[in-house]
Amino acid sequence: MDSFSAVLTRAAAVLGVDRVTELLADWVRGEPVRYRTCRVAELSLDHALAPVRGVDIVPLPLSTDALPAELPAGDHIPPASYLGQSVVQVECIARPALFRPDVDDLGSAVTVKRACGLHFDTIREALSLVCNAHIDAGLGWRDYGDLSAMARAGLTWGTSSRTPRHLIGTGSRWTMRMGTGVTTLRLADGTTRDLSQTRLGDLLSALGNADARTRLAVARWKKSIEPLGDLADRFIDLRTALEALLLPDGTDRQLSYTIAVRGAWLVGQGAAGRREAWKIPTQGLQRRLQACARGCCETESRHGPAPGSAAGLPKGESFRTTGGRS
Repeated sequence: MDSFSAVLTRAAAVLGVDRVTELLADWVRGEPVRYRTCRVAELSLDHALAPVRGVDIVPLPLSTDALPAELPAGDHIPPASYLGQSVVQVECIARPALFRPDVDDLGSAVTVKRACGLHFDTIREALSLVCNAHIDAGLGWRDYGDLSAMARAGLTWGTSSRTPRHLIGTGSRWTMRMGTGVTTLRLADGTTRDLSQTRLGDLLSALGNADARTRLAVARWKKSIEPLGDLADRFIDLRTALEALLLPDGTDRQLSYTIAVRGAWLVGQGAAGRREAWKIPTQGLQRRLQACARGCCETESRHGPAPGSAAGLPKGESFRTTGGRS
């Protein structure tokens, strides 16, 4: 109670008694607390977007003296790192606003929902699709607006890059005025994107309602265009994306049969050993098909052990290869 009284006193000093009284009356009637979860996106836009209800994407200015005051600041967050990027803002609704939680169960007392029903990863995937480029995420925080007088401030997550990757190698330039310390970014031609709000909204709606197989395809495609990823791994991710999206059920049966037969001959010894060895690659390939079809794979499954398991194989036999090498 002492802590609650101190918060109210501080809020009244900042917001005024009338505003705090209004907020308390709304919360007593059951109104939720509304705030925004924000995340910097490595994306330069020429105008703000509101593609679906509860989601706003706001371009940040190109000069540090024009940055909004509500952006997090600190020694680990250079103001110039915000320039030329955008902020994805997602409206969140928390209820109940007033409660007396069990001391040992604070987390279950409040339920938080996003007004749009979309996860940040889904929004980044939609942005990547509409831009045909990997859109990375940077610093994250919660914006409580004028409720910041009652909330714990300064909590951030993610990283802040001094030079956003989407601007590297584009010819964009930063300049600093020595007298004032103001930093200005000059974007190279073609760096700013003019995105269709309608198209982005349609993509968000489609991804929000997509089945697990489509979601897997989009997530693996996005991973395949990660600019710093290993090239071989990127092609593997792209192949997985295409398989999940395009292959009909049962297409891999011939390939699975061939792999299982060859694996049994390489690993098994004698007829009984090969029959036993047949099960492992067969089960593993069935798990792989399950992952592509459903977008997920249970830790324990009727299809057998997880990938990489040597259960059921004679010790020392798991990695025998053609030519008798081990």
